[in-house]
Amino acid sequence: MMPAEVISVCLSRSKAHPLLIHYRGPGARGLNKGWTSFPQFFELTKPHRHRWAMAWLYIPPSLAVGIFNQVMPLLHTVNLMSAGGMPSATDTPFGAEFNVLQNVVVHGGPASWVLGHSRGLRTWRLKGLRGGGLTTEHILGILRENLLLEMLEMDQLGVHILPDNIPLTPIPLLRLTSLTICSCNGELVDRILRRIRIPIDRVNQFSITVGSWGSLNPVRLLTDVLASWSPAFQRAHQTCGGSKFYLSNLGTFYWGAIEDGTTFRLSFSGLKPVTGVQWMAGILSQVDEPKAGASIECQSTALENLEDLKSLGSTDMITAVHVCVDHSGASLQALLQALSDPATPAFPSLQILTIKGFSWGMESIVKMLQVRFTANRTGITQLPRLKIVVSYPEWSYDSSFQRQIIDFGTVKAIYALNGVYQLRLGCSIGQDGMLGVVWSDKLGGPTWG
Repeated sequence: MMPAEVISVCLSRSKAHPLLIHYRGPGARGLNKGWTSFPQFFELTKPHRHRWAMAWLYIPPSLAVGIFNQVMPLLHTVNLMSAGGMPSATDTPFGAEFNVLQNVVVHGGPASWVLGHSRGLRTWRLKGLRGGGLTTEHILGILRENLLLEMLEMDQLGVHILPDNIPLTPIPLLRLTSLTICSCNGELVDRILRRIRIPIDRVNQFSITVGSWGSLNPVRLLTDVLASWSPAFQRAHQTCGGSKFYLSNLGTFYWGAIEDGTTFRLSFSGLKPVTGVQWMAGILSQVDEPKAGASIECQSTALENLEDLKSLGSTDMITAVHVCVDHSGASLQALLQALSDPATPAFPSLQILTIKGFSWGMESIVKMLQVRFTANRTGITQLPRLKIVVSYPEWSYDSSFQRQIIDFGTVKAIYALNGVYQLRLGCSIGQDGMLGVVWSDKLGGPTWG
């Protein structure tokens, strides 16, 4: 923050032009001794509040009281960040109506910072509000008064869920293009998504992350609330050229479709990953046009449950599986066995198989391929040819560990199956490498060089 003398000169020279007010308070990095405190700064700029066009303030909640308690005809953007201190229910900076206020960002302050905004917001972003007192009716009430919203973001909000006794009157947010609800209670997500009505074909940013559910059943959110978003998920999947599932053995479901300008993402703790994948696979299978594929990324231990693996393996929209092997490698065997089931091989649309952190011989992989592509399957049972990427650990706790180079004969045997169109070998960290093939006079044939 500049010294008071410099601020005074800047205000004088700005004449009648709109002002961009930016203050980083105590606790902010780079604040030098002798520089202006916020009370000093506010006293200097207070007479010019009618010229404030944007206010970016990083201050303790107690210093925010009454900052915006008069009509400020040019103010269109407010960004309030709490710089520490215990919030109070009376620490509200707002006390006046704003005619042109369009963008409000509140980060880390008390719940009272949410109240008292304008009725013409375009952007409303809330993160980490503290101190309690915020209810679902507060949130829904502000949404009702700001039907021109284009961006809505709520992150880590402690919101009291009131009984939903009033009729479900829809809240039409017909200009909304970006919706983010991150690390909030599932009941809050449920309440908001049930009320708002959005033109789904306009939305290009949709991110929902639920860390706790309260009394809400996660499956209910999928089947009752998010079902209406099916067209948006289908469009995002196709627009982004496919999407990705992440499976966690800790019980977290993740789905994402991300491309330049488009982000759709769901992450639910406490939801069985297989349940989430099957639900989303059912939605994406309804796409009429040629379907983009989906990939699965996971630790190999997430595939140890054979029933879950069987359910996942029956999904014909999975075209890529990326698995990171645990230190023993035992959990990988379940996947290899499922892929080589002679009756119904898992993942019938699989085109890419990536195994990261692999430090054993290729025998089990070769055996899997031999069974999967027996007699070069034809007709309706024909399976797509595979690209296989095997990466070895770059280092190991075991000082005796040495990365193996697959012998050329094994590679020839893999390609001879006519089920693999590419095999890449490399390290799990850094750029994947490819070995060259040279003629060996000593061996009388091709080998690695």
